[in-house]
Amino acid sequence: MQFTSAGRAGHVGSAEVVSQQIHFGYRDSIALNYPLLFRFLGTICLLIGGSMSISLPFAWPQIAYRTHLPPAEQVERDGITGLLGGMAVCFVTGLIFRFLGRRHRIGAPLYAKEAMAVVGLSWVSATVLGALPYYLSGTQVEAGQ
Repeated sequence: MQFTSAGRAGHVGSAEVVSQQIHFGYRDSIALNYPLLFRFLGTICLLIGGSMSISLPFAWPQIAYRTHLPPAEQVERDGITGLLGGMAVCFVTGLIFRFLGRRHRIGAPLYAKEAMAVVGLSWVSATVLGALPYYLSGTQVEAGQ
């Protein structure tokens, strides 16, 4: 390996090359691009919240057709409350993540480690955020009903 330092050409000692390789290899293999990760997760949370709005019209008995439950006589307020609460949590979480990812450089490379982190964390967030309307509405159907 050749380099020019102070106008002279010379060889880098083997100890210097090894220390440079270990330093750069260690730093690059551990460090995640957190702003990129937060930006992607924020977008996914916002999309999950937006997709919950598709279920809102089915809380009105004139629109919804129920095959396995008795017909609804009135608006399902618990369902609307659960969906709106879940949507609010999704939007707030998504905006917080997008705010944390505001320093993401456009065009920065997406490495495999960030992609795997985004996929894994998006599955976890989709599970938790998708269960919120059921939890917040308090509507549960027990086995045998």
